Amino acid sequence: MIVHDPKYRFQGKWAHALILLLVLSGCSSSGQPDTGLLVARVGNEFLTYEEIRRNVPENVFRADSLKAITQYRDTWIESMVIYQEGSRNGMAELPYTKERLRKAQASVIQEVMREMLLQQNPVSVTESEVRDYYNQHRSNFVLQERYLKVRHVVTATLEDSRQAKNDLLRGVSWDMVVERYALYKDEALVNSERYIPESALFPDNSPMREYLSVMGISEISPIRSLNDQFHFIQITSERSAGEHPDLDWVTDHIHSWLEVEKRRRAIRIFEQNLIMQAQANNEIEIF
Repeated sequence: MIVHDPKYRFQGKWAHALILLLVLSGCSSSGQPDTGLLVARVGNEFLTYEEIRRNVPENVFRADSLKAITQYRDTWIESMVIYQEGSRNGMAELPYTKERLRKAQASVIQEVMREMLLQQNPVSVTESEVRDYYNQHRSNFVLQERYLKVRHVVTATLEDSRQAKNDLLRGVSWDMVVERYALYKDEALVNSERYIPESALFPDNSPMREYLSVMGISEISPIRSLNDQFHFIQITSERSAGEHPDLDWVTDHIHSWLEVEKRRRAIRIFEQNLIMQAQANNEIEIF
């Protein structure tokens, strides 16, 4: 049995889909292809690099192309061996198989039609639409937990932490304190401007978490030594559970949702038009 990294797993539904694709296509890879880089062969069937690139998601391929190719190749070999053994044993001629293939083919054709419709008529969502939706449904957007803006300073020495803390207390700008003392300057500056859910701050039970529930706004925590580095935090702002998030917090979510809804609406209108056209042509009867 072949075991693979779950991140690159194509077993399960992907293996079944691959077998179905082979059957529906009549195993079009039969015989050595004239062009393309060959990756594997089972009997008279060949797998090419081009086929792998067409079928492996781009983000998976970019993450580790060798693992992606190896995973797809192994799944293809397993699927092809099963397919060929089933063909030799007459599985394709069974009534049960033919009925499943007929339904599967109809389902694939329907899905391809919908995909082509959306490719030919791409949907778009404007900033105005996102803003209008937010304003109309603002009451539905509620924070489920406390969100905090936190300044987190990590220094190499205890003295640097003490100096950084004293500078903040004396009114020295945050940017200047980070520039002078922080080890991770970019991270400190970027994260300090973001509202972050309290549950996402200091994961893995970091001792710094214990300060979040007891500190007030602008208060600075004691210095803690962790992994040979020195840490302290300052909460600069908070939003309580039950408050409404700002528009920019949920813009991406609204944009994605509106995009999906527009796609659904376009497909629904397309299908309704097809039904009306079929009715006009007397192609539909109900008995």
